[in-house]
Amino acid sequence: MKSIYILLAEGFELIEAMSTIDVMHRADVETRLVHVLPEKKVTSSHSLASLDTSLSIDQVNIDADAIMLPGGFPGYETLRTTPKVLEIVRQYDKAGKIIAAICGAPSVLPAAGIKPHSKLTAHHSVHPLLKDYDIQTSAVVRDGNIITGAGAGQSINFAMALLEALVDEKQVKQVAYGMEIR
Repeated sequence: MKSIYILLAEGFELIEAMSTIDVMHRADVETRLVHVLPEKKVTSSHSLASLDTSLSIDQVNIDADAIMLPGGFPGYETLRTTPKVLEIVRQYDKAGKIIAAICGAPSVLPAAGIKPHSKLTAHHSVHPLLKDYDIQTSAVVRDGNIITGAGAGQSINFAMALLEALVDEKQVKQVAYGMEIR
């Protein structure tokens, strides 16, 4: 069974996290929610919802097949400035595992020193932080083990691209069919 850690900080973008959680659940990918602080509950941007996490960042290792970093403000800034998050991102990159980031969260990549000059996409507000990268205008970009999404409006496309990197084509098609993705 494939698995993924979703790293959450106060102010995460709800639709980006929930779309990924939903898509992964539909494909039976084990999804573990991680708070980047030693707390259990984390609240989304605009205080729309709170999620209970099962792990704190100190309990994360490289046993999952992927990590996902949602955007949202100030969530992505916390991800980008938390040393343990940067360490985990580096470990996943070194192991060649999938690192997925959407909206403002691709700004974690340069903070962690991950693959300058790679192709990626991100919310326009963080483009200045990505000056050493090849910024694309596409909704979702995959460059090797890095998958990035432009923003909240691309949440399902991003989650499906992440799913394609984790499971076989049959499972992807089943999820797409069940969700009426054409």
